[in-house]
Amino acid sequence: MPEQNGLPLQPCGWFLLVEEKRVAKKTSGGIILATETQDAERYLTTTGQVVAMGPACYTADAFHGTRWCEIGDTVMFHKHAGYRIELKSDDPDDPPRYRLLKDNDLFATVSDPDRLRGAVT
Repeated sequence: MPEQNGLPLQPCGWFLLVEEKRVAKKTSGGIILATETQDAERYLTTTGQVVAMGPACYTADAFHGTRWCEIGDTVMFHKHAGYRIELKSDDPDDPPRYRLLKDNDLFATVSDPDRLRGAVT
């Protein structure tokens, strides 16, 4: 199967691939955040952008023909949902992180992700 969206991983069935929101490494005032703080914020990250969708997403009768999201949408999900995936990167300290989620794992779409500070579940 050829790569889509430049990613070596494509979801099958009813799974979505979501790129997790990146975590800030320093405050707006320039203070570098401790690794523990960054890890805690990363753990609580519950939003990301949909980058790929499997061919069966939102086809179950429960969805009544309605798609909850599209590629490019920012979505919210439970902090323990799905499978965490980290891809190799030129920056080993900040590799892109993804979640492989079921189509029914999503709670909401987010119209303005910059207004969210973080979501605690």
